[in-house]
Formats: sequence, C-alpha cells, structure tokens
Amino acid sequence: MIHTPEPFRYQVECSPSAATFYLGGQRCAPKHLVHLSNIARRLPTGIRTLRADLQGLDIIDFDTLMQLRGVLSAWRTERGGEVRLVLRAPMRKCA
Repeated sequence: MIHTPEPFRYQVECSPSAATFYLGGQRCAPKHLVHLSNIARRLPTGIRTLRADLQGLDIIDFDTLMQLRGVLSAWRTERGGEVRLVLRAPMRKCA
C-alpha cells in the first residue's frame, strides 16, 4: 500500500470567547495563511483568544512559521487579545 500525504487541511473550533485553528496535513503554505488570516478577521468580536494548533502538520518550514507568527500578532493587535501556538513535542528515542 502506498501512503499519499494528505494536502493541507484545517478545522476551526469556536466558543464565545476563544477560537482554535487545528492545522493538519503534509504542509502549510503561505497561500493557506492568507486564507486563515481572512477567517480570523471574520471571527465574532467577542473572541479574544486565538489558538493555532500545529500538531497535525507533517512539515512547517521556518518562513511559513514566521508568517503565521505575523498573522497571529496582527490579530492580537487588532483584537487586543491573546494568541497561543501549539507545536508538536519532539519525539523521544527509546533506549
């Protein structure tokens, strides 16, 4: 069986005061961040915390991570809120 990597995918979960973007798939590209930024801007005004969970991504390169940082920072400034970034913990090697 050949494993074909999944393309980028996301899911948005909202509560009255917070939202989480769950990102997954093979990789996140700059064009995806433009789309996510547009979604973030349209979130209800009561949402003051935005979290980006990257644990489902296979790869995220440094430049894309810095662009995501910019998206989150701009949203935080516009909303006067908080942002959180959740990364995958490094895998530990068994002895």
